[in-house]
Amino acid sequence: MNTYYADLHIHIGRTWTGRPVKISGGKTLTIDRILKKLVNAKA
Repeated sequence: MNTYYADLHIHIGRTWTGRPVKISGGKTLTIDRILKKLVNAKA
């Protein structure tokens, strides 16, 4: 079994005018989808 290390983080923020900044790499990459994937992952 190989060991992998990753630095996973999501930038979420808004400007003073409400515009999003540092959006994730894809529009479908959301914390909900990431957590569901982790829950359904087999150990």
